[in-house]
Amino acid sequence: NVATETLTEPDDNVATAVNIALGFLRDTNSTPIQKGEALSYLIHCVGDAHQPLHAGNFEDLGANKILIQDLGGSKNLHAAWDTGFFATTKYYVKGRTLPTAFVSEVLEPLLPTVKSEALATLNPTDWVKESRSLANQYAYVDENGQKIVTGATLSEAYVASRLVIAEKRLAEAGLRLAELLKQVLP
Repeated sequence: NVATETLTEPDDNVATAVNIALGFLRDTNSTPIQKGEALSYLIHCVGDAHQPLHAGNFEDLGANKILIQDLGGSKNLHAAWDTGFFATTKYYVKGRTLPTAFVSEVLEPLLPTVKSEALATLNPTDWVKESRSLANQYAYVDENGQKIVTGATLSEAYVASRLVIAEKRLAEAGLRLAELLKQVLP
C-alpha cells in the first residue's frame, strides 16, 4: 500500500511521494482502499511541495530549529509558514482558518493570475525546486535581507509580504492538484 511503499535515497522526497500516489490512482489493480489512501497522500504531498520550508535546509529541519517569538501559536519559522501567517488574518478564528471565506475571498481571486504559470509544470520535482528557491530568497531572510535566527520576532512587514507568497503557493497547489486529479481519475 502507499503507506508502506519503500522509498530509497536519493529520491526520498515529496516529489517521489506524489508520483507514487499518482501511480496507485492510475493503477486499475489498486483497491478502493489503496486509491483512497493514495488520494490522501497526494493531497497532503502536493500541499507540502508548495510550502517553501518543506524544501528548506536539512541542517535546521526546514527551519523547525529556528525558534521565533510566538506568531499565531507558531514557535518556529517553519510553523509560521505552515499556519502562523494565516493566524494573523481575519480568516483565522478560534484556532482555525475559516476555509470557505479564505478560499472565496483570498484564493479564488488569485487563480486567474497564477494559473498559466502554475500549470506550466505538473512535475513535482519542479515544485520542490520552486519552494527551495522561495525558501532561500524569502523564508530564511527578513524584509531587509538579514538572516532570521533563533529568538527573532518576525516583523509585520515580513509577515505581510510572506503571507502573500504563502497564499500564492496555496493557489498554485490547488490548481496543480486539480489538474493531476483530472488526469488520473475517471
